[in-house]
Amino acid sequence: MNRILIPIAIVAVALFWAWSAVVIVREDQQAVVRSFNAIQRAETDAGISFKLPAPFGSVDFIERRVLATDPEIEQFILSDDTRLDVDYYVRYRITDPITYVRNTSDLLSVQQVEQASKDSLSEALRSVGLSTVLSDQRDQLLLDVRSEISAKMGELGIDVVDIRIGRADFVAENLPFAFNEMSADLLDTYKSELSNGSAEGERLRATANQEARTKVATARATAAIMRGEAEAEAARLLNAAHGRDLEFYTFWQSMQAYREAVAQEENSIILSTENDFLKSLESPSLLQ
Repeated sequence: MNRILIPIAIVAVALFWAWSAVVIVREDQQAVVRSFNAIQRAETDAGISFKLPAPFGSVDFIERRVLATDPEIEQFILSDDTRLDVDYYVRYRITDPITYVRNTSDLLSVQQVEQASKDSLSEALRSVGLSTVLSDQRDQLLLDVRSEISAKMGELGIDVVDIRIGRADFVAENLPFAFNEMSADLLDTYKSELSNGSAEGERLRATANQEARTKVATARATAAIMRGEAEAEAARLLNAAHGRDLEFYTFWQSMQAYREAVAQEENSIILSTENDFLKSLESPSLLQ
């Protein structure tokens, strides 16, 4: 019986010892391989690799996924002495497994990320007022904070992906000041919009007036052209008539002269009975 069990035990131990040399890295993992407790290499891709069998070789598995911290709500002071209770979070990932293993650990790294984010966020908020926190400028502020934290954590093999403020509440004693600050900002916004609206109204009126003047000038020019063409046509017809009837032409010229003479009310004309104009009025051919 012992002859059978002993070989089986030896084979089982050998298989276990050989299996301990296999390193299986999942999709959500990275691995740091050690030999005699000294770091040999990092496995950053999923798959199977090998190391020295235990106890001569070992492996540290590290998260490949994006991680997040959820620190306690912290109170920060702004440049205008407003106090805010801020609930924020930081998302990060381990980009250099060997540096990470040499300088920190999973539990310690979370504490280090939280402390670095708290310090950087406190410094950034201390340099701005409430209006910045309430406006779109906050996004740029958080980008700057993220870059600063990432630079600090780079020494630990960590890259900070994002930092976000989930909620920011006023401390009770700051509520009156915060209300006044927000009212002042809204009033400034109203005045700015009103000024922009007035300027836009003036611009539209000026444009409309210019278009009206242009259309009137165009209409007058068109009317002048049409009037000139009509007068030219009338002159052409008159000249044609004059060319056909010399007596009528002489009569027409006399009529034009008398019309100009009597255009003024104070003018008087005395004509002789032998005047050609009077004779033409008595001419039977004119009456026909």
